[in-house]
Amino acid sequence: MEALTWTAIGLLGAAVLGSFGAFFYLGTRIDALADQVTGRIDSLFEQIGPMQRTMGSLDARMTRLQEIMGGLQDSLGSLQGTVGGLQDSLGSLQGTVGGLQDSLGSLQGTVGALDGRMGAVEEAVGSLGTRLVAVEEAVGSLGTRLVAVEQRLGAVDRRLDALASKLDEHVRRHAS
Repeated sequence: MEALTWTAIGLLGAAVLGSFGAFFYLGTRIDALADQVTGRIDSLFEQIGPMQRTMGSLDARMTRLQEIMGGLQDSLGSLQGTVGGLQDSLGSLQGTVGGLQDSLGSLQGTVGALDGRMGAVEEAVGSLGTRLVAVEEAVGSLGTRLVAVEQRLGAVDRRLDALASKLDEHVRRHAS
């Protein structure tokens, strides 16, 4: 029994010593994890600084964008006023275009009447052209007659010259 007792004590001692080993292992493991967590926290704090500067820069940009948006809203209000004025002008122009279309219709009627008159003038000019051709033919005929008359007058003139020369000769003979 004594051997059994010592065996039990040995096992109990081994269990207790084994527990201390497990506690030591767990403590070492906890220390290692704490060092890792501390390293990560330090790394995160190092990253927070640049992020805070970036946030400050973003805040400045946001303020600038808000100023720009305010300017754009003012410009938009001005543009809306301009668009309203342009719409009023468009209404006025549409009224003017309507009046011009009425005037154009009236002018088209006048052009139609003038076109009819122009047709009558063209017919009269065509008739005058026909008459002019007849007059030109008559003048051509008169020209031919005039040439014949000139030829006859030339013949008469030559006869008269011949008679005048005979008379002059006759007068010279009798005057001597």
